[in-house]
Amino acid sequence: MDWVSRSYVLSFFVYIGFFSWLPTSRVSAQINLAPSQNWDGNDGPWSTFEVQIGTPPQVARVLMSNLDSSLWVPVPEGCNKNDPPDCPEQRGGLYSYNDSSTWKESGLYALPLQARSFLGYSGNSKIGVDNIMLGGIGSGAPSIGTSVVTGIVEKDFFLGHLGLNHRALNISNLTDQHRSPLTSLFEDKKIPSLTWSYTAGAYYRDDKTYGSLILGGYDATRSDVRHNLTVKMPVNTTRDLRLAITAISSHGTSLLDSEIYAFIDSSIPHIWLPIDACTRFEEAFGLIYDNATQRYRVNDTLHTNLLRSNASVVISVASSTRAEEPNGSVIDITLPYGAFDKMATESSDINSTWRYFPLRQASNSSQYTLGRTFLQEAYLHVDYGRSVFTVSQTLFPSDPADPGNIIAVFPGTNSTDTSDGADHGDGGTPQSPKTNTGMIAGITIGAVLSIGGVIAPGYFYRRYRHRRASRALQDSHGSQHSGCQHSGSQRSGSQRSGSQRSGSQHRADENKSEIVVAELPGDFGQEGDGQATNSHLLDGREIREVRLYRGRARPITTASRSPDLSRGGRTPISERISGSTLKSESDGVNRENREIFELPVQTVQELP
Repeated sequence: MDWVSRSYVLSFFVYIGFFSWLPTSRVSAQINLAPSQNWDGNDGPWSTFEVQIGTPPQVARVLMSNLDSSLWVPVPEGCNKNDPPDCPEQRGGLYSYNDSSTWKESGLYALPLQARSFLGYSGNSKIGVDNIMLGGIGSGAPSIGTSVVTGIVEKDFFLGHLGLNHRALNISNLTDQHRSPLTSLFEDKKIPSLTWSYTAGAYYRDDKTYGSLILGGYDATRSDVRHNLTVKMPVNTTRDLRLAITAISSHGTSLLDSEIYAFIDSSIPHIWLPIDACTRFEEAFGLIYDNATQRYRVNDTLHTNLLRSNASVVISVASSTRAEEPNGSVIDITLPYGAFDKMATESSDINSTWRYFPLRQASNSSQYTLGRTFLQEAYLHVDYGRSVFTVSQTLFPSDPADPGNIIAVFPGTNSTDTSDGADHGDGGTPQSPKTNTGMIAGITIGAVLSIGGVIAPGYFYRRYRHRRASRALQDSHGSQHSGCQHSGSQRSGSQRSGSQRSGSQHRADENKSEIVVAELPGDFGQEGDGQATNSHLLDGREIREVRLYRGRARPITTASRSPDLSRGGRTPISERISGSTLKSESDGVNRENREIFELPVQTVQELP
């Protein structure tokens, strides 16, 4: 292997080694968090996901929340002596913090419920930090690392949930700040972006399709990307997923008097609508409101009638109301009656269950909410890097075991820029997530090195071959000149030829004709190459110097007769010549020209 080949091999390994070292090469792909294959909850059933907490790890089945920035999980205090023995199992598994060697308690605090305070939720929690890993035992899912754990007792949040809001969580003061699980995964390069996608699953379908949760991407088989809606997030507010509801209807009957804005909250099951809209639902479906439980309870007779009528509800959503944006995009999310067919459990007695319709009466606009019921048929993709979220009708695979088509989403370039006039919610300035400068620098440096690694060896190799050609030609001319001085007594034909050549050279000097330099394809350096330079004419001109090279020939430059030719002096390109311009000396043509050409490969014959 010559030095040129070795340089290419070395460049290749340097290129591979560099990209292996780059931090960007260690960024993992999106995470498809497998469902637990359980249906849990006291207001469900709902498809859950597994997480591991503490050391040794304890497994809990949880939902997901778009509003929270920590892992919420029931603790032992959440099941008392009045609860049935399987209470821990019904709540998806309890986290016993005293049994974890890595638990660090911060204390008792009110639940971080600012975003849900409008709905009347309250309660206390035991907060601390511990190790968290996604997935069940042996799943191979990545670790979130040390993160905030919120231990819950209240049965209003019967199951725990994984908070996927990107904002940091302050525990005791503004300086005691902790990363959210999503931000930890992104900054630790375990997912490619601050994004997630979710649909809640559909127990009511024949195949009982489980939920889908993707971190750092989305499932293209679960989202109707041809009919989706992209909405700009408001800035500096925890209630950042807000939609305009332009209409609600069922089989041609309008169920909403006027357009409203509603917030998405995946941690609660209900849909909260204005009282007049709830009244229209009562009329359309025969619902009866129970003041004691503040729920729409459904008896067996009504349930049978609703199933027989194949009832459904269409919720039309947009980024803004039509009054604000008359030509804005609107999409329909259709929910069959099965999406509203739920079983509830009394908070005070988990042995008491009854069928209910998950519709709640909102007393004011701050309570308008689309809960988890909506997300059974709506596919939600949230991109905090670009400050947008997308909603579309959920698609259900024909095979429930289909792994889907998981697409990674990479960081945007404009982050949370809302200078285009998007709603800023509670006001304030946007909080941009940390820019992945390592990725940008790595790509730039890697591209430069890869280009240099390919070009540099060829460049130096070309210069090396030209230097060899020049030295060989000089040696060849010197040898011929010496031979003319000492061969006078050998052959008369050679003398006559020498005389003719001398006369031709004299006439060329008188006419100031030029030395022609031609580059021909070949492998210069083979024996006899240097001796062939005077056996052909180029366009009637005598070829005095040959530069051989590998590759496709092309015109080089024009040049005057001067010593600069041997040093590579060049002027602009002129024209190409055809194969017919390469002639032998027997043609007797010697045309004067000031151009140097590199001949196309197809038109050049190998020199004898």
